[in-house]
Amino acid sequence: MTFSSPTPVATKKTSSGSFNAGNGSNECDDAISGITPQDIADFDYKLKLKREKITLLQRPIKTICLFSTGLCLVITRAIKYCLLHPISLYCLIPIICLWRLQEDFPGPYTKVINDIEFSIEFVVWWVGLGILSSIGLGSGLQSGILFLYPHIIKVCLAAQTCKTLDFESNSNMWFRSPKNLFKCPILTPESSPVTFFGIWQKIILVCFLQAVGTVIGEIPPYWMTRAARLAAIQAGEDDSNEVPEELEGKSTYSWINKGKAWMISFLNTHGFYGVLFMASYPNIAFDLCGICCGHFLMPFSTFFTATFLGTHFFTHLYVLTYSLIYSLARESNNTQWISINYLRHFMH
Repeated sequence: MTFSSPTPVATKKTSSGSFNAGNGSNECDDAISGITPQDIADFDYKLKLKREKITLLQRPIKTICLFSTGLCLVITRAIKYCLLHPISLYCLIPIICLWRLQEDFPGPYTKVINDIEFSIEFVVWWVGLGILSSIGLGSGLQSGILFLYPHIIKVCLAAQTCKTLDFESNSNMWFRSPKNLFKCPILTPESSPVTFFGIWQKIILVCFLQAVGTVIGEIPPYWMTRAARLAAIQAGEDDSNEVPEELEGKSTYSWINKGKAWMISFLNTHGFYGVLFMASYPNIAFDLCGICCGHFLMPFSTFFTATFLGTHFFTHLYVLTYSLIYSLARESNNTQWISINYLRHFMH
């Protein structure tokens, strides 16, 4: 067996005393030095044109594949981040293990654990309904009409029937059907009387949680447009005066175009107070407000606080108004007529 010696590589000593490889390195340096800034700009422009052609209409298969790949990557990173986060490692996972153990070995602490479970389920239920009502760019579930308003009416009707506020109403959720739900308890001298503020306190928690969920559901449009604007700034393609891409479309109705232009100018001028005003009434176009706030890089704390305060203000106003109507109608024995017609008004 014979071994051939490797072919020597020609080296050249530089003025600094170091040695460079032969022709390969020189050719690479010459190729790099031949690239001009215009060549880089042209290359970036060609890539931009290719990205613009990746749409569901022009290239559906590639678009779906890229979306699926990106979605899997985001989900994987999110799961990994949540599992390896110190809060999960040192708090959530031990609590889940302890909770599982108490399910197998009940004891005097079982009632406390069950109360905690019910509280978590109660919060997740109403916050989740709030998220479903606002997420999806106007295509969300009308959870207010389907769940929140009927719940308020049931509470008021139960208060009228039972002559007290000590009945059970918090377990009005799917997959829970306790026998005492909206059932009248035995009246005693210690029973809570039916008052204006008593009814308000009975229904304000579910309204508050539903409002929190509504605000959370408004976050995705804000984050998406904010991320798109930051990516454009990083790529050097940003135009500060450019209208958000989602609002570029022109309608055949001039009043819609004027309304969009006014909203963009209003939010850009007033910031926090503009968002607070937009969120303080039932605004079907509030998703566009979130898009504008994300495009103009409004701080998340400002957007979330203004949206929460505006939504919560409307919720309080609605609850107080209905509680007042019920209190006035109760004095004239017209509560049932108002509740039934109010329900019919929202169901049709």
